[in-house]
Amino acid sequence: MPSNTKKTEEKQPDLLLPDQMIKGKWKIIKKIGGGGFGEIYESLFVETGEKVAIKLESAEQSKQVLKMEVAVLKALQNKSRHVCKFFGCGREIRFNYIVMTLVGKSLAELRRAQPKGTFSLSTTLRLGQQLLQAIRDIHDVGFLHRDVKPSNFAIIGRRVYMLDYGLARQYIDSSGNVRQPRSIAGFRGTVRYTSVNAHNNSELGRHDDLWSLFYMLVEMLIGQLPWRKIKDKDQVGQIKRTFSHEELLRHENVPDEFQPFLKHIQNLKYEVKPDYDYLFSLLDNAIERNGIEETEPFDWEQGEGPTVSVINERDEEPSVVAVREEKQRDDGKKESRKKSNSKSADKKERHKNRHRPRKSRDRRHPGSRTLLEPIDRLSALKISETPREERGDGDHQNDRRLPRRSSVDRQSAFRAYSSADSKRTFEPKPPISKKPTRRISDPRFVQS
Repeated sequence: MPSNTKKTEEKQPDLLLPDQMIKGKWKIIKKIGGGGFGEIYESLFVETGEKVAIKLESAEQSKQVLKMEVAVLKALQNKSRHVCKFFGCGREIRFNYIVMTLVGKSLAELRRAQPKGTFSLSTTLRLGQQLLQAIRDIHDVGFLHRDVKPSNFAIIGRRVYMLDYGLARQYIDSSGNVRQPRSIAGFRGTVRYTSVNAHNNSELGRHDDLWSLFYMLVEMLIGQLPWRKIKDKDQVGQIKRTFSHEELLRHENVPDEFQPFLKHIQNLKYEVKPDYDYLFSLLDNAIERNGIEETEPFDWEQGEGPTVSVINERDEEPSVVAVREEKQRDDGKKESRKKSNSKSADKKERHKNRHRPRKSRDRRHPGSRTLLEPIDRLSALKISETPREERGDGDHQNDRRLPRRSSVDRQSAFRAYSSADSKRTFEPKPPISKKPTRRISDPRFVQS
């Protein structure tokens, strides 16, 4: 009896209760999660009637991590389609809080709900595309997630959302350069999915997030990892150091494209940027080779048929968007980047031509940037010889652009000038006497 009483006393009460209000805006509905990181509540945004999620952190908690989560979430706003919308944050006497989009079930819950505890190849590869894009997005804004695992990714409609940035770390400095790694960084992450570098207490880099993604994808396909039932961190680290990861690829459900995927992340170092496009191409090839359609239902949607795009009128962006449309949108962005790069190249070429000698420049039509053919150049010269007042081409009084003579005309004119100059006669000037001539005004001058 006393032991039960002790357990009851150790259990901390919830920070909030249903129907409580925060700042007069957010009404608590129920608690939907909790743990060492804090508590999560389903709430109601009173002004719009929209359901949101509120994540709380006790003010007495020794390590405050919500501040980092706010920083990463703000940095990712309007820069990623796989991040929750940020509504606000604040501080109360007993807790700190952040308000964000209310998401659905996590990938861990969805996988465990499957009959065999696995996802099909179609679902895994299409999820892998979105997971890789979410990881790339957080790296692009200068942060590492450092806790990539299925329970930190959730679904809304058909889109994956990344969650929980409490262990994130900024890996670039104010100048945009990669920070120097620490000699001893400590363990970060979840034992099952973290890389060997975390077990070695080494500084984690971008490739370590991709190691966690690789473990996730393999687990989705075969149902478990070899160290699943081991809880001791050091034992799991020893297995990962000695285990041949190629053994994971021999399972019949794992596609061949996972072998170069593994080889690429094995060759990466802390400061080296991963080749995300190459990893995307591997997933795309696997999808194409297996005849997978983008609109196929996910495993948890079986029986619902192909999914179409549906836009929630209350949201700014689609709540259920087919992956194909997202890919087309990304391809459009790539094309626009290519066009902008070609324009900048043309601008550099024009700047280069501007400083070339006149003989090496290409003549251009006045007011035009296009090169002229030889016939058009003659017509351009004729146009330039015509007075501007006759062309109606603006103020002719300030027109200083005169027709340029050809090299033949210049040579003939030079020869004519030289021949005329040779026929001229010049009378020699009288020699200057050595003695200076005295002027009459000089007082030393005496008339005889």
